[in-house]
Amino acid sequence: MFHSITLVGRVGAEPEAKTTMSGLKLASFNLAVDIKSKDKKITIWPRITAFGSLSDIVTQYVHKGTVLLVEGRLSPDPTTGGPKVYQKRDGTMAASYDITAEKIQLIGGGEKPSTGPAIEGLENIEEIDIPF
Repeated sequence: MFHSITLVGRVGAEPEAKTTMSGLKLASFNLAVDIKSKDKKITIWPRITAFGSLSDIVTQYVHKGTVLLVEGRLSPDPTTGGPKVYQKRDGTMAASYDITAEKIQLIGGGEKPSTGPAIEGLENIEEIDIPF
C-alpha cells in the first residue's frame, strides 16, 4: 500500500529542532494551509516533522513565514488511527494532522535567515491559488 500527501502553506513559527536519545535529528513546525470553498476559507495547521538530513535543511533555511511545498505521509494517532483529537482551551474539540515530510521545497517568503547562506531569487515569486 502507498499513500502520499502534498501541501503548500506558510510556516507559522520557527521550527523546533531536537535530537532523540538514539541520536536521530528531527525538526518540527506547523504549516498554515488554506482550504477554500465557494462560501468560506478555513485554515488547517498540520504539524510537519522532518528527520535526518532533511531536518538539517529545515533548521537552516525554514523560518516563520516561509512558503513551502511539503510532500510526505500522514502519521495517524496510534490510538485512533486518525488525526489526533484534543480539547482546546475554550472547551471546543479540534483535530491535529501530523505529517512526516519526505520532501520539502522552498517557494519563498518569510524572514531572511540571520545566519547561513542567503537563498537568492525567492523575493519575486508570487503565491498562487491552487484550484482544489
